[in-house]
Amino acid sequence: MTNLTIQVQNQKDLEVLIPLLERLNIQYVSFSGKEPSENGLEEHFQVIEETRLESSSFGDPIEWQREQREDRQLPLRDE
Repeated sequence: MTNLTIQVQNQKDLEVLIPLLERLNIQYVSFSGKEPSENGLEEHFQVIEETRLESSSFGDPIEWQREQREDRQLPLRDE
């Protein structure tokens, strides 16, 4: 499968392209949107920063795995 991204500036061109894609049985996703403004990006980054969790709050991942797997025999191990 090949993915292709096309930006169509002219509505008339889009009206020709969509029926062609449908006739050729080509799946497509259509969306229109503006690029986010600089202010909008800053707001998104601020929300991400405010909701970010410290990784230390999750504890030791290796210890967690050992606890989760202590009742199972791991493959290729003689214990």
